[in-house]
Amino acid sequence: NIPGMAVALIEGSHTVLAKGYGVRDVENNLSVDENTLFHIASTHKSLNSMLIATLVDDNVVAWDQPVAEYYPEFQLAEEASTHSVTLSHLLSMSSGIPANAEELLTDTTTALDVFSAAKQSNLLGAPLEHFSYSNISASIAGYLGVIASNGSDQGLFDEYAKILQSNVLDPIGMSQSTIYASEAQQSGNLSKTYRLSNSGAPIYVASEDIDGDALAPSGSLKSTVGDMARYLSTQLDLGVAPNQNRVVSAGNLLKTRQPIIDNYAMGWERITYNNTQVTMHTGSFGFLI
Repeated sequence: NIPGMAVALIEGSHTVLAKGYGVRDVENNLSVDENTLFHIASTHKSLNSMLIATLVDDNVVAWDQPVAEYYPEFQLAEEASTHSVTLSHLLSMSSGIPANAEELLTDTTTALDVFSAAKQSNLLGAPLEHFSYSNISASIAGYLGVIASNGSDQGLFDEYAKILQSNVLDPIGMSQSTIYASEAQQSGNLSKTYRLSNSGAPIYVASEDIDGDALAPSGSLKSTVGDMARYLSTQLDLGVAPNQNRVVSAGNLLKTRQPIIDNYAMGWERITYNNTQVTMHTGSFGFLI
């Protein structure tokens, strides 16, 4: 009963299949194709980690350096955690920031408010003691990469978009991908959002996606199946894109896939399926009914 979907199959640096099925717009019977944009939601988290890996390569940040050392304004509810939390803790959801910290955010929240929400939340414990899936934690990590690069915490959403573009999207050749909702809408080939009624019929619902989403690093990317195939190929070829650009070092890329707590790595989850080890991540995005 899914109205439409897109599928890619990759072997090494070669995309064997990139094809759309069904429709992206039920009301107007518009088909999905290989250039249809979908909101990939939390599958963006591994791209966020790849971005940080490129900054580790460039010696802008370090995985295990306390983030307060390059952003003194960073604060958590416990002083010990303020001075010990690292990017690897934030990206692996093991910083102690609870999932419910997100409840402090509002429709007018800015990127800097994400830091405030983390500061106001009671921590689950010290770093590496507890796993709690946190969009705030992943978003802070992405913004800290921007702050360390620019030496400023101003205009974080737009600056994050720029550094994601320059360090990840452009080198891989993901030319149609964007974190801007307005750009995706203007493309003329953005999939609408639907839910299924009790009878199984698709019902259109308005997306909550906006430009300036404060949680952008945790899941704002809109991408096509062709662009995502190029991204996965870059992962499979250990940091080398299909266009032969070296995007990130193999060592730092592999570090993002190494589980840190409860089989969760940095934007990746390790599972076993039919006796096969799988590195994966799901993604879903809220909508208004």
